[in-house]
Amino acid sequence: MLTPAPHIPSNLGRKIETAVRAFQREYDDYSVGDLRRQLKGHGYKMPVLCALVFHRNATLSKVSIVPNLKDRDPSPTQIACRLTIFGSPEYGAKELISEFLRRIGDDAGKQFFATYRHQAVRLTDDELSESLRRIPKDDPHRMIRYRDVSLLTLRRVIEMELEVRAGESKHARLARSAQSVSSGLAAELEAEHQDAQAWAEQLIREGSQPYYPSEYDEWAEVDRMVLAYREERCRTACRLSWMTW
Repeated sequence: MLTPAPHIPSNLGRKIETAVRAFQREYDDYSVGDLRRQLKGHGYKMPVLCALVFHRNATLSKVSIVPNLKDRDPSPTQIACRLTIFGSPEYGAKELISEFLRRIGDDAGKQFFATYRHQAVRLTDDELSESLRRIPKDDPHRMIRYRDVSLLTLRRVIEMELEVRAGESKHARLARSAQSVSSGLAAELEAEHQDAQAWAEQLIREGSQPYYPSEYDEWAEVDRMVLAYREERCRTACRLSWMTW
């Protein structure tokens, strides 16, 4: 695996659901007609700016949601979304989770690349291109699913590595290739592999099997297992009060 898993707060789904419920309550006194007139130019959904707010120990404190009827550009920490007002909090949370997962995957790729928490620099151009071919292209209009987050992170790292290579000299390439990756990366990836193996073995003991979606078909068996493990952890983190979509 080229990178660690992107960090997804373990309570992400519940925090988003709580924030959506509180935001929707602010419009309890609005009539459907008033809101429809207000949101007519926005596809009848409330444009909002969202952000994750963390405690000092890096655990997720809350999700911030503010209206954005003037369609202001989001700050670097914000995400521009559309939210159904007269729907259930669970449905609204599902609308927002996809955009949060897209941001998490994208930001993780950029952060891993900047801090050398990846092994892409050690691969040949052909190996990088082959890895990129196995990863679905990112469509900004498509809902991000649990399995997409880690793949998006990998895609970003590979794309940035190829972009840097396209503009560097042979000398610079050799010098950069000789640089060490982030200290502890190998141990981090090995620990995750062990956790993934234990997860798969537990499923087998319970009479089940790890599920590997078609997106993983061309990956090595060990990578398929790790990707499936990451997908399951993402699913757990995004679980809402009534669903496990």
